[in-house]
Amino acid sequence: MSDSVSRQVFLLSLIPRYPRSVSTTFIKNELNEAGFRSLIRTVQRDLESLSINWPITCDEGKKPFRWSWKPDALGMSFPMMDPSQALTISLAEQHLRTLLPKNSLEKITPFFKQAEQTLVFIGKSKLAKWKNKVRVVPRGQPLKIPTIRSDVEYVIYEALLNELKFRALYRKRNATESKEYIINPLGLVSSDARHYLICIFDHDRDTIRHLPLHRFTKADSLDETSYIPVDYNLDKFITSNRFSYLLSKKILKLDLLLEKDASYYLKELPINDSQKITQRKDGRVRIRASVADTKELRSFLLSFDSSLEVLGPARLRREFEEMTSSMRNLYC
Repeated sequence: MSDSVSRQVFLLSLIPRYPRSVSTTFIKNELNEAGFRSLIRTVQRDLESLSINWPITCDEGKKPFRWSWKPDALGMSFPMMDPSQALTISLAEQHLRTLLPKNSLEKITPFFKQAEQTLVFIGKSKLAKWKNKVRVVPRGQPLKIPTIRSDVEYVIYEALLNELKFRALYRKRNATESKEYIINPLGLVSSDARHYLICIFDHDRDTIRHLPLHRFTKADSLDETSYIPVDYNLDKFITSNRFSYLLSKKILKLDLLLEKDASYYLKELPINDSQKITQRKDGRVRIRASVADTKELRSFLLSFDSSLEVLGPARLRREFEEMTSSMRNLYC
């Protein structure tokens, strides 16, 4: 590959998708840093030439001029996407549609389009037909994904990437108005249909919080390094049950009795590694496991309806007795 071709390929990789953009000066400096000795005029000629056949556009309203890929430009990769990759990305799209906010999904839509075009190009091959034979079906009641402001999301992602603080208006649950906070971003977590920012308020550095992104109403970047605790670890934060409604810090010694048909579910998908199964003579199945004391546990057990009896611990059994009594009063 000639130096000029190598330079132009590298140049294209430096240009972001609109609304982000980079200046010709930035491109020149990056090219020189990578070993492509280039004058500003050389960069300008390359950009003008490439814009004829590539979907890149120039904002001439700013000096120096700024360049970006057009919003609907197909995702580009070298080597080009092969059919197997295209199929995998196409199937991933089905799954991500139930997980990602609309504006997050839009950022990778060009790659989905590229995958779709690749599958169309190979036509009636077995691989192309495979997409019509596979579906992703979420378990449980489907919920509408909350709307996240695109401008807010952009500021938060950039702040997290660059480890910078940002100023935000955040509305707490059940609050009617938003309050202003200076926020130190630490991480992002996707759980069910919601996305959470793991962060620390600047005025309370002892508490790590997880805030749903859809409750942010405004965000502005700050040019100040964010505070990150020395002992912070995202995985430890997640496994400490911060994403469950923890009702106590106790570990419950769960003891359940299930009808035979209902037990198959927990045989194939165990609660955790502590699960023990005992087959009873009456056909029912006894299952024991050590679990966290959460609200989600109650909801999960209720999903088995009358096919499951809580034997222990005693406190949890009393809860279910009181709950079923209250429900009986509602419907009888």
